[in-house]
Amino acid sequence: MFYEVLMEKRAEEQRGLSAKEKALVGLGAAGGAVGVTGNIVLPKILNGKLSDAQIDARMGRYGKYVPLGALGGAVVGGMLARKGLHAYRDRGDRRERDGKDRLSKGERLGLAAGQLYVGKKMADAGAERVLGVRRFIHGTSNENAWGILDKGLLGSHGGKGGGSTAQLGESGTPTAKKIRGKIHIFEDNPFADRLARGHANLAEKGGLGAHLRGIFGVPGVGGGGQRLYGEMDYADYRKNYRIDPDYNPSRHMVSGAAVSRSGVNADIDPSKIKTRRGGLARIFKARTKDLPSYLKKHTGRAVRGAALLGGGALLGRKAYNNIRAGFEAESEKRAPRHF
Repeated sequence: MFYEVLMEKRAEEQRGLSAKEKALVGLGAAGGAVGVTGNIVLPKILNGKLSDAQIDARMGRYGKYVPLGALGGAVVGGMLARKGLHAYRDRGDRRERDGKDRLSKGERLGLAAGQLYVGKKMADAGAERVLGVRRFIHGTSNENAWGILDKGLLGSHGGKGGGSTAQLGESGTPTAKKIRGKIHIFEDNPFADRLARGHANLAEKGGLGAHLRGIFGVPGVGGGGQRLYGEMDYADYRKNYRIDPDYNPSRHMVSGAAVSRSGVNADIDPSKIKTRRGGLARIFKARTKDLPSYLKKHTGRAVRGAALLGGGALLGRKAYNNIRAGFEAESEKRAPRHF
């Protein structure tokens, strides 16, 4: 009897994650994605069963609950992910007791890929802040994208036909008048990228529902239009642009949306606009003309950038260590044993 219990316990220690533990990890990842990206499905809006006026009314009534839903998703996702991580830690302990590496080769390589991806994002965001650059996104229709790539982003086209606001029809007329002659851009961050996606889909397909479908980004729905990316001197950004009050209810930049100031030439040259997001090379090329002055005036932003650069470098080193450990464990496993 004692022997059977002992063998059963040992078999339990040797196995990997249980189905329940794997489910917790998957649910944690899914819940975190819902919370972080705001992927909230609104079936009637996504299926196009409501008019723009009905959508506008319902969003006015229930829109305030969307951030709460996103926050709730993030909290639940974090709790489930924490349980999953504890399960992985316990499983690693069991593997160590058996003289094995805590993670398999595949797991180490997968972890390294994630670390490299996040580390690259952190390094780009850090370099942007250290070098005095503002990366931006602009969402537009496919047809307008070609004109922008050829002639640049021009304030003279703001609020006119063909733009995203014009596609709202009568409901967008007041906004179109208010932004006439202005340029709308978004900071290059994951949340603002969603808003730019909504603008692109709106400009391409028209209607408030298209705007929301683009923002929520449900697979297969709301992927029309095009997002354009670029970089500019942070000093020019501060001089020519201000917080967009339509997207930021307070005086603080929350959504990453900015609009050009009145009475200034905020046109963006086509050489600064691309179809893909720029990396370190483009950020360095767009660095501020007066770095000492920038560092003195925006010390806090530069310090945050340095911290992000350090974090990106740390993740890069961890990725390298995981790759090396994964292949070393594989080599030891294949090495001939002598008795």
